[in-house]
Parts: sequence; C-alpha cells; structure tokens
Amino acid sequence: MKDTLRLRLSLYISLTVLLVGALVGAVALYGGFWQALAAALAAFLLGILAAGWIAGWVSKPIAELVRGTAEFSSGNLGHRVEVGSPGELAALAAGFNEMAASLKEKIESLDASRKEAEGLTARLTESAEESRQTARSLQHMNEWVTDMAFRLEEANQELKAGKVQTDTIVHSIRDGILALDASERVILMNPEAEEIFGVREEQARGEHVRTLVDKLSERVEDSGEFLKKYMAVSSSPETETSFVVTLVRPYRRVLRRLSSAIRDESGGMKGRVVTFKDITKEREVDEMKTNFVSTVSHELRTPLTSIKGAINLLMESDIEDAETRREFLKIAEQNTDRLINLITNLLDLSRMEEGGGHIRFTRIDLNQLARGVVKSTSVIARQSGVSVEVSCPDGPLTVLGDREKLEQVVTNLAGNAIKFSSPGGRVRVITSVLEDEVRLTVEDEGAGIPADKLDRIFDRFYQVDMSATRRRGGSGLGLAISRAIVKEHEGRIWAESPTSHGGAGARFVMSLPRPLVASPEASSKPAIVPVEGEAETMSTNTVMLVDTDPDTLAARRRTFESAGFRVVAAYSGTAALGLARETLPGFVIIDAALPDLDGMDFASILKNDPATRDIHIIFVNQLDEASDRRRAELGCGHVPKALGDDTMLTAVRDKLV
Repeated sequence: MKDTLRLRLSLYISLTVLLVGALVGAVALYGGFWQALAAALAAFLLGILAAGWIAGWVSKPIAELVRGTAEFSSGNLGHRVEVGSPGELAALAAGFNEMAASLKEKIESLDASRKEAEGLTARLTESAEESRQTARSLQHMNEWVTDMAFRLEEANQELKAGKVQTDTIVHSIRDGILALDASERVILMNPEAEEIFGVREEQARGEHVRTLVDKLSERVEDSGEFLKKYMAVSSSPETETSFVVTLVRPYRRVLRRLSSAIRDESGGMKGRVVTFKDITKEREVDEMKTNFVSTVSHELRTPLTSIKGAINLLMESDIEDAETRREFLKIAEQNTDRLINLITNLLDLSRMEEGGGHIRFTRIDLNQLARGVVKSTSVIARQSGVSVEVSCPDGPLTVLGDREKLEQVVTNLAGNAIKFSSPGGRVRVITSVLEDEVRLTVEDEGAGIPADKLDRIFDRFYQVDMSATRRRGGSGLGLAISRAIVKEHEGRIWAESPTSHGGAGARFVMSLPRPLVASPEASSKPAIVPVEGEAETMSTNTVMLVDTDPDTLAARRRTFESAGFRVVAAYSGTAALGLARETLPGFVIIDAALPDLDGMDFASILKNDPATRDIHIIFVNQLDEASDRRRAELGCGHVPKALGDDTMLTAVRDKLV
C-alpha cells in the first residue's frame, strides 16, 4: 500500500513539474530572458505550493490512519478514522473503522463472556462451598444416623431379649394365661392355656374370646353353670373377677379363673389378662384335711370311749372280783396302747413327709431282711392259720437304705397280708433284681382290692373295708408310713390286685434303686455292690453318678461302664453323701439342682471331710454366676449336660492322666 502511495505522490509532483516547465517554456518562447526567469521562479514557487498542497492532501489521511492505528493499539477501539478524501485511503480508513468496530464488538463479547464466566465461576465456587457444607452436614447426619441405627439395633436387641425373656417366663408359668385386647380378641396364649382350651395359640390369636369360651364349655363338668358364671363376670370386664370351674377333659382338674384389666399410664383399659390356676391339689388337700380331722376324731373317740367306759365301770360298780377288774383294766390298757400307737404313727408320718425322717443309709442284704421279717411274723401267721413263704435268689441282694425303716415297711406289708388272709391261706415274700432296681413283693390270697381303690390304698386312714379293719385292728396309717419311707429311699411302692380280672388276693411291690458298679474288666453286665467291708482308700477307678432322672443315670452309667469304670449311683444328695463316704469314689458327677440337698452344700461337706476331700467333683448342670464362683472356690469341675456324656468321660480321663 505504501508503494502505491509513493507512486501516486511522485506522479502528482511530476505532473506539477511538467506543468511548470511547460509554462516556463511558453514564456521563453514568446518573451525575453527576464520574463522567462520570472516565469521560471513563479513556476517554481507555484510548483512548491502545488507540491505542498498535494503533499498535505495526501499525507493528512495517512496521518489520520497512523493516529487511528495508535488509538487502536492503545485499546481505544471506539476511535474512528476520519479521511476527508474519497478513494483508497477512505476505503482503508473504513476498513480500519470496521475492523475496530468488529474487534470492539468481539472484545466486548469476550469481556461479557469473561464476566459471565467469572460470575459462573463465583457461583460454582459458592455452590462448591455449599456442597462442601452440605457434604459436612451429610457426614454429620450420616454419623448421627449411624449412631441412631446402632442405638436402635441395641434397643431392638434389648427388646428382642426382653420379649424372649417375657415369652420364656409366660410359657414357663404353670397357670394358664390368656391375654385379650380391648376388643376381647386373643393376643397371647401360653402352653398351659392351650391345653386347657384344647386349641393352639396360632389358631386362637385374633379370635374373639367367646369362641374359646364355647370350646371350653365342651370340656367342663357343667357347661350350663360355667356359661352362667362366665356371662355374670363378663358384664363387668374392668372389674377383677374370679370363679372356679371343673374340667373333665382331657383329664379331671379344678381351675380358678381370674380376670384382671390391663391399663395404660392414664388408667384407660387396654385389654384383660385371664389366668387359670390349677387348684386341684389345694382342693384335694382341703378334702384330705377335712377327712383327716374326721378320721382322727373317730380313731381317737373309739379307744377313748372304751377307756372311759372301762374306768367308769371300775369307779361306779362295786366289783370285788379281781379277774373282772383286770379285764376292765386290760381293755383300758389296750386302748391306751392303741392311742399311743396312733399318735406315734401320726408323728412319724408327719416327720417323714416333711423330710425329717432321719434316714441313715447303709448297705443292706434285702434277702436277709426278708427272711428275718418272715421269721418274726411266723407266730402271728400260725395263730391265723396262714402259711408264709419266702423266695429269694442265691447270694446277697444289696440295697442302700435304713435297715430299721425298711424292716418296718416289709413287716407292715407282711402283717397286712397275714391279717387279711383267710385261714388256710398262703402269703409269699419274694425278692428279685432287675437291671436298675431291686424289688420285694408280698402276695396274699385274701379278698383282694377293687381296681378303683388301688390308687387310694396308701392314703392316710384309708381302708377298703372299715368293718374288717376294725375287727382285725389297725390305724390305717401303716401303708401311708410305708410309702413315705420308700419315698425317702428314692424308691416306689404300689399295689396290684387280680380281683378285677376274676382272681383273688393282692400284691404289694416295693422297688428300690439298685446300686450298680462295673467290674475293672468293663463287663457289659453290672455287678451288685458287695456287702462286706467299708471302703478305706479312695478308688480312682470308681465313679459315682448322682441324678434324679433314672433314664439319665442309666445312659450315663453305660458310658462309664463301657470305658472300664466301676460305677455307683444315687438318686438324691442325702443318699449320695452316705454312698460317697462308704465307697470313696475317685469321681462324683452330680446335678447341682437336687431336691433334698444343694449340690454346692454337698461338695462343701465332702471337701471339708478329710476322708472325702480328695474326691474329684464334677457338676453337669448350668450354673449361675454365684454358683460357678463357689464351684471354683471348692475346686470342682464343670461339664454342662449339653456337651454330652462323652465329654464328661474325657474330663474324668484327663484327671487321671
């Protein structure tokens, strides 16, 4: 572009010089020298003026362009180049102006975009900060939620544990429990209530209580009377009510129904709890008390009347005959002895029923005891015309018990058999041994016992034939005392009679636990504990098992016998103490929850006795914290039953290593 401007400027000057030269030449042609010189000077000046004017005319737009370029360079894009002359410079200026306007527009657009980007960045920064704050808040909330979830889980576990504990308690209660909501629908039912109503809890839940009442009315003794009582108490559900109902299905028992309201904190009624308490035993006890008082009164009145009558005759009559006086005095003496015997029996029976019979356990040969009783009753038998036989296996038949008490039982059974046998009859006393027990049976050929009387024959003062009893004598306490003594020996006693099957006579059976041992050679058949000799030294090969459950003892005994151990067994803590002192076993495996003697007290007694303190004692039942601490203090072991008999065997073997 610069070359184009130079070319045009040279052209303008050249044209000017040509015009001036032509002017001077014309003057020189027509005029003289001075005229020519003057013309030349004038032409020169004129050329200079023309050239200046042309130069100004050309350079002004260029200067404007240069200034515009400088303005544009300094950032003043709002500046506009103003070129007065038309032509290419004007076009160039217009291009500059257009370019500046375009640049300004773009820069403004970019600036606007930048500001928008800055605003967006600021907003993003603000949003990011808000997001960080939100994240922190969410983190705190998450921590709070986690903590709350943990607490809720703990609370849920506590609720579950509480529910399990409550369910366990409710389901363990021997009374029937029925819980109803405010609309009288079943919400809970324990197993005892299931048995009473004859329906499962799953079936009864949600049912109206009247449905269960209808079911129960089919199982009671007098359904009409029961429904009448129920309607009377159901009219006031908020009041505590009670009445007695007698069930005949599935078996006969007497229940006391008690209804209590369930209330919320404000005292509003939320439902009811209905309990059914089995009072059969209480009713039987009440009936027994009534019968007992009546029977004792009668039993006391009869001899007292005889005594009083004899004394009155002696006092009021002028009897000089000595033989007659002795006869009346004999009557008074006999009835006095009868009273003393009655009172003595009552006191003995009471002591034994309360656990105060003072049983002293020793090893007894039951065969020898049976033969001795038969011999002592032979005189009475001959007087009654009755023969008595004894049948015993060869050798001794050993049991653990109180000789005097067991002799009392056998004497009572044999005496009753002789008393109720007709002349010419026969009484047999038989001993036998089974796997887990030793039996003594007394059989007679008398009138027998009706089948419906067999269960009551051992009750106090109960007599099948009162007239026969009074004729033959007796207080009606002998069998009750016999049952109490046998029970103290952890045994059983019962009566059998073939009368209901067309036969005659009666059979009384006494069964006692058999103290079993295993031979050192681990014989599969346990041997009988020998009678002779007390144990003087502890035998590590002997294990004593103590448990109230015969099946558990039998299974555990087989485990230890098969492993080669000598085994002795006891069914109570009292029996176990005597057996431990006599046999000195190396080990005692015992259930701490014994009915007659606490297992920890049992262990304490043995550990404080120099003769038995080295016996290893292992408890097999679940222990609470206090019992377990005491067990450890006594130096006893512990193997829970759940681990099985093999684990107990391993524990014993470990002690032997």
